[in-house]
Amino acid sequence: MAIRPELRDELLKLPAKERLELAEELYSSVPEDAVLGESWADEIRARIEAIRDGRVEGVPADEGFARVRAAITSHRD
Repeated sequence: MAIRPELRDELLKLPAKERLELAEELYSSVPEDAVLGESWADEIRARIEAIRDGRVEGVPADEGFARVRAAITSHRD
């Protein structure tokens, strides 16, 4: 469904702050799986569940980034 041109024109006349508020409200009204794609939403839910259930242990971001940098560096040599 396309936005009616007259509605689009009217909305674009709103001040920037009001357009931003509207955009945030519209974005938050969209279901997560529609934004991310259903398979990514499923993957995220599965990973969260694995952490909560204790099947996977989280790693601090600094450590994770360091591991990635080390892996990239070792593959360059």
